[in-house]
Amino acid sequence: MIRRFGISLVAVMGLVSLRVWGDVAPVPPDPGISAQAKTELNNMEPYTAEIAQKISEEVNKLVQNPTDPGTVAMVRQWLITEDPRTATARYQETYSQTLNQTFVSVLSQGDPPVNTKINIGLVIKDLNAPKMNLTPTAEKLLADKCQGVVLVGEEAAWAILRVSLQNPNFAAATRDKLLAAIVASVGANSDGPLAGPIADQAYRAINPTQWGGTMPEGDNLSALIISNMRLQQLRIEVYITTGVPANPDADTYASSLLLAKAGWPAMSGDQQLQAVQYAVNLVSLMGQRAAVPGQAPNQELIDALKAEGTWLSYFAIMIQDTALQGVCDQVSKLSAGLPAATIKATCDAVPPQAKLTFTDLKDPPLITSGPSSAPTSEPSQ
Repeated sequence: MIRRFGISLVAVMGLVSLRVWGDVAPVPPDPGISAQAKTELNNMEPYTAEIAQKISEEVNKLVQNPTDPGTVAMVRQWLITEDPRTATARYQETYSQTLNQTFVSVLSQGDPPVNTKINIGLVIKDLNAPKMNLTPTAEKLLADKCQGVVLVGEEAAWAILRVSLQNPNFAAATRDKLLAAIVASVGANSDGPLAGPIADQAYRAINPTQWGGTMPEGDNLSALIISNMRLQQLRIEVYITTGVPANPDADTYASSLLLAKAGWPAMSGDQQLQAVQYAVNLVSLMGQRAAVPGQAPNQELIDALKAEGTWLSYFAIMIQDTALQGVCDQVSKLSAGLPAATIKATCDAVPPQAKLTFTDLKDPPLITSGPSSAPTSEPSQ
């Protein structure tokens, strides 16, 4: 069950005052990199200067003409076209490494135009070359002060991970830095007009059930499981201490990995307990936030509760716990028209039932006006 959160790139572009492109007069493409470079099997040294110079010239045009739609469209297409699928692996490796060096250099000098940074992220999404070499660029985008850039950085990170985790040369340290940057970007952008889309895209970037294609295995899958738990932990603290975070439905995405056949067998016993703890906490905290006497429940929150109730119900079926399935089914059937007391009672029924099967579960935290007195634990390594 994959739910779509409508993220409009046009809206992001509007946020940063980029003109709607509409009918743009085409700009003739610049000369490409030599065919000899693209077909070289072994020694790229004779072509590295050419590749670096031409990439630098094109990227500089993104910096110098950030709101010229014709030039920007030409440059983006050039950067993608000069990375054809038919090129040799040696060329593609050199190309992506050089492109990353150029991007990082631009992003590290002063404060380049927002539109330039957004277009850098969009180029990464469409490249054919080994995307793992673009990880440092994605980390720069994820740490940007503009939410539109961060959002495109999340999309670039998604594109990198879903491809690079199938590559045996993708270093664990590089992978983990990118995963940490994704989680950190959500915490740094908890407010603002794009806080919800950023959280949504971050969960999608680190959850292989949202990618399609081959599921990562071994250490790669374990790293994604831990990252999903860390992001859930970060957002759960918002429910405890602040209120309902933007786009609460995104917090249910992790269950499609952690409480399903995709991820559950790959976790240790401690991680499994922790995954159930977070899911139970989420239902309880959402229920507490939804059940405010005298106020109509937040429809987004009710929708999120229904989604998490559904995932927990699927999970109960998987572990053959019919009693847990029964109480979770009731959560999946909640509606905003129900009395606050009914919503809370329905959610409150989940934790004690889950504790009958998972006896080491703790009671979910209670929402107070101050900071949490019972912080959630760090996800197990």
